[in-house]
Parts: sequence; structure tokens; C-alpha cells
Amino acid sequence: MKKFLFSALACVAFAGSSFASSEVVESNPCEISILVYDRDGNLLDALIDHTFPEGGAPCFDHGTSLVNELRGQYPEGVFSISIVG
Repeated sequence: MKKFLFSALACVAFAGSSFASSEVVESNPCEISILVYDRDGNLLDALIDHTFPEGGAPCFDHGTSLVNELRGQYPEGVFSISIVG
């Protein structure tokens, strides 16, 4: 009976350890805020983007592409950019 109980406990411990190792690691979402002003400080446009799922370098690259698009619309604009992710 002791051997059976020990075997059962060993199986439960083994199964429990496999659940612990399969944790889901959440990635940091990307948040980009871009404000565009004219030379007098008047707000021309505001963009807040939460659609890009990945943080880090891909987030920065996505922010850069959004700024380049807005620079085409506002070539004389002054940009304030915040990238978190």
C-alpha cells in the first residue's frame, strides 16, 4: 500500500511540474501616441495606436512608419512622439 501511495504521489508531482512549465508569457503591447503641431503650437492632428501587438524594436519600427506617413501629410509639422512597448 505504501508503494502504491508513493507512486501516486510521484505521478501527481510529475504532472504538476509539467503544468508549471507551460506558463504563457504575455508580450508587452505596443502603444504609440503622435501629436502634430504647427509652428505656432496649434494642434493639427493626434494619433493613438494600440493595434500593434508586439513591443520592443517592432513597436519602434511601426511608430517610425506612422510618423513617416504623417510627415507626408504635414511636411512643416512639429511632431511629439511617445512609444511605449
